[in-house]
Amino acid sequence: MDRDELDIIIKAVFDGDQHLTLREMAEEVYQRTGYFPSISVTKSSLERQGIYTVDGKARRWAYRHNGGHE
Repeated sequence: MDRDELDIIIKAVFDGDQHLTLREMAEEVYQRTGYFPSISVTKSSLERQGIYTVDGKARRWAYRHNGGHE
């Protein structure tokens, strides 16, 4: 699976539930596609789309629109 395809699926998973861990997101991708991305690949996909952890919490993710000046 290439990066663009993965990014679309990860975004759909994120938009469905923003309180998942990286592992839970990877498992959801696996359920949808049969491909299990590593945790680092999942995190990279989120970051390419401007989605980062909120206050370093494992289950809180949000779009970072203002370059980190929240």
